[in-house]
Amino acid sequence: MTAKKGFPGDRLIGISDSTIFKEIGKPYLDLYPQRKTYKKLWYMSSEEKNLVAKHPLIIYLHNPCSFNYYKDLFIDEIKKGNIHPRDVALIHDQVYSYRSDMRNGCGGSKKAFLINKFATYPKSISEKETNRLREDFFIVTTTIDRKKMEYQDKYGFKLFSGVWNSR
Repeated sequence: MTAKKGFPGDRLIGISDSTIFKEIGKPYLDLYPQRKTYKKLWYMSSEEKNLVAKHPLIIYLHNPCSFNYYKDLFIDEIKKGNIHPRDVALIHDQVYSYRSDMRNGCGGSKKAFLINKFATYPKSISEKETNRLREDFFIVTTTIDRKKMEYQDKYGFKLFSGVWNSR
């Protein structure tokens, strides 16, 4: 489906917005007013805080081999603007949250983007190699990410978004 229609990300299906119906004069159709009306929907929330349509991405995240299986497709979707490069990096690095035998079974990349905060990266991954890989995928260096995190922590201004703040 992704190959035929494109990755169902922000560009194709939009960023989740709990107040979209308010814009057309029907605020009662928005998520939170509906949640108040139907008590069984108490658990539902929008993804506004993540600024991402995360559910399609999660399907790929939960298969440790996704990046290896769909690398060419992901690169095409990045070029079309259908998926954020850092989302692809997150999918790639998710393999490091699995046991090493599973990583090796998926073609075990020896590289990493160092974007997945839940991954356990091998000590052998070099920052120089990581930055080269990031450059290939139009992603800023690890130094810039560290500076952004410092700024974010110091001033309380959120500079990262997406699933697990990977963007």
